Amino acid sequence: MAHDIKKVDNLWSLASLALDWTANDREIKFRFSVWWPFFVVLFYILSPVPTLIARRYNENSGNSSPSVYEVAIFITMGFVVSSFALPIVLSRALVIQWGACFLTLAANVVVYATLLGFFLTFDSDDADYSMW
Repeated sequence: MAHDIKKVDNLWSLASLALDWTANDREIKFRFSVWWPFFVVLFYILSPVPTLIARRYNENSGNSSPSVYEVAIFITMGFVVSSFALPIVLSRALVIQWGACFLTLAANVVVYATLLGFFLTFDSDDADYSMW
C-alpha cells in the first residue's frame, strides 16, 4: 500500500513538473512553456549523492564518525535550499511566471518527501521487509 502511494506521489510530482514546463494554452495565453525550471532536476539528482557517499565511506572505513554525516547533510541541504530558491529567483526576475514557480515548489516538496521516505525506510537495518 505504501509503495503504491509513493508511486502516486512520484507521478503527481512529475505531472506537476511537466505542467510547469509545457503548459501552453493558446486561448488563455499562459506562458508556462519556459524550460528554466527544469534545472531543479539537477538538484534532485545531486541531493542524495553526499549522503550515499558518506554512508559508503563509513561502511568501508569502519569509522562511525558523525562528522562525515554532518558534512554530507550540510551539502545536501545546500542542494535542497537551492532547488527551492531557483524558481523563486527566476519568478522574481520575471523569467518565469508565478504559477510555474508554485508548480515547481509543489513538485519539490513531493520529490524531497519521497527521497526522505526512501532513506528512512531503507536506512534502518532492523526493518521488516516482509510487508513488501
